[in-house]
Order: sequence, then C-alpha cells, then structure tokens
Amino acid sequence: MKRQRTRTEKLRRSETAPTPPLIGTGKAGALEEFLNLVPFLYHRLRAITQALHGEGEFSGARRSVLRSLATGPATVPHLARARPVARQVMQRLVNDLAQSEFVEFVDNPHHERSKLVRITAAGRASLKDMLERERDMDASLVAELTEPALRTAADVTRTLIVRLAQVSAKLPNAPPARRRTRSPEGAVKRRKK
Repeated sequence: MKRQRTRTEKLRRSETAPTPPLIGTGKAGALEEFLNLVPFLYHRLRAITQALHGEGEFSGARRSVLRSLATGPATVPHLARARPVARQVMQRLVNDLAQSEFVEFVDNPHHERSKLVRITAAGRASLKDMLERERDMDASLVAELTEPALRTAADVTRTLIVRLAQVSAKLPNAPPARRRTRSPEGAVKRRKK
C-alpha cells in the first residue's frame, strides 16, 4: 500500500522556487514573475507554519487573526475584508478563538450591534509563543538578505496590495465600496522599530 506524503515531506522534496516563463519583458515581465511567485511563497510559508505549529490550536488562520488583533481591536467584518473572506467564515473563526479564550467581544463605541474583537492575555501569550518559535526560522530565512532589500520587498508588496485594491474596485463585478475603519496601508504596514 502506497503511503501518502505529509506536507513537510512534500516541502523538503521541492527546495527551490519555480522560475516561471516570462510572457513580457521590462516592468510587465518583472511584475508577472513577482505575481507568479507570490502564491508559491504563500503555500511554502503556510506549509512551514503548519509544520511548526501543527494544524490544531495554532492554525494559520487563527494565527493570522491573533496577529491582526495584536495591533488593536477590530470588528469581524473588518477582519474579513482584510483577508478577504466571507464575514460568516471569519465569524466562525473568531467564535472558536473566543471559545478558547484567546479573544473576547467588547462594546464598539462606533456601532451598536457590531462588537469589537479584542485579543486577551491568553491570546497574547499564545501569539508570543508562536512568534518565538518562528524567530529561529526567520533568522535562517534572511541570513543572506540585507535589511534594505527586505524593506524594499515589503514596500513593493504593500504598494501592489493598495493598487490591486484600487483596480479591483473599478472592475464591473466588484462588490460595492465599503467604509473602512483602517486604510489598506495601515492594515498592512508594520511599525518600524
């Protein structure tokens, strides 16, 4: 009987990033290469974090929500728009986190019915544990990269996220514009130390 490979085994099997064929040249070709590499980066990072944290309590989705809430409370609709996932999916995820006592619901001074979700002390402690586990991995990831190169990569990625949101809003089948409680730049940009 043939045994299925685990995600970690599959990850080790393919250690190099694919080099997709470029359709364009210049900026268009560079953009295409970047956009083709983003899903590969996402899936590789997801596999690594699942191997590091497991599938249960520290799933990627739960970790992502705790990380977002570490900067301050937010509503479930805001958390959903930042991903983007359906509000109902985010509500189930936040309810699970609340049941585990990693987050709590508090009154929202700006909205009577839409509660704010706030990380608890237990949630902060869990997030701190996850981030500490990742630090060793992070150090080996960036060993050959300079800080300016990493900041440039973050700036380019942030700019593309904002521009993609602007382009998406102009598409004929785009959902109606929603009022944002935080700008896309603020939701993505991390504080400089």
